[in-house]
Amino acid sequence: MQIREVKKFLGAAVLACAILASAVVANADSLWNEQQNLFTDWKASAVGDTIYVNVRESVDAKDEGKTDLSVNMANDVEGGRGFLDIINAFGIGGNSTYKGEKKLERKEHLNTKIACLVVEVLPNGNLIIQGDKYLTTAAEKMNVRFMGVVAPRDIDRKNVVQSDRVANAELVVTGKGSLS
Repeated sequence: MQIREVKKFLGAAVLACAILASAVVANADSLWNEQQNLFTDWKASAVGDTIYVNVRESVDAKDEGKTDLSVNMANDVEGGRGFLDIINAFGIGGNSTYKGEKKLERKEHLNTKIACLVVEVLPNGNLIIQGDKYLTTAAEKMNVRFMGVVAPRDIDRKNVVQSDRVANAELVVTGKGSLS
C-alpha cells in the first residue's frame, strides 16, 4: 500500500508542478529587435546615433605673387631774389624701384576613419554630425575634428559615409609637438 500512496503523491506533485508552470509567465529578453528589419542594415538616423566617416582629403595648393613698385621723386628749389640772390637754384631727385616675389606650395593628405555622433536631425531627415579623434604618438599629439551634414541616402550599408559626400564639411586638424 505504501507504493501506491507514493505513486499517487508523485502523480499529484507532477500535476501541481505542471499547473504551476503553466501559470507562471515566462519573462525573457528577446533576441529579436522590433526596431530593425531582418533584411536591412542598421544606419544612423537619430540624435545620439554613431556614424563612421571615411576621411580622404587631399590639398594641393600653389600660390604665387609678384609685386612691382616704382617711386620717382623730383623737387626743385628756385634761386633767391633780391638780397637772397646768393642762393643758387638746386634740385633734388631720386628713383626707387622695389620688386618682390612670393611662392607658397603645400601638399597635405589625410586618410582616417572617424566615429561621429548625430547631434541634430533636420526636418528633411538630414543628419548633422560631429566627431573628434585624438591621436598621440611619441611626442606628437593631434586632434582631428569633423563636422557636417549627411543625407541618409549617402550612408552605406555598413553605416559609413565618405567625407566627399558630406555637405558643409568642416575638417579641423590641430597638433602639438616638435613636428606640429
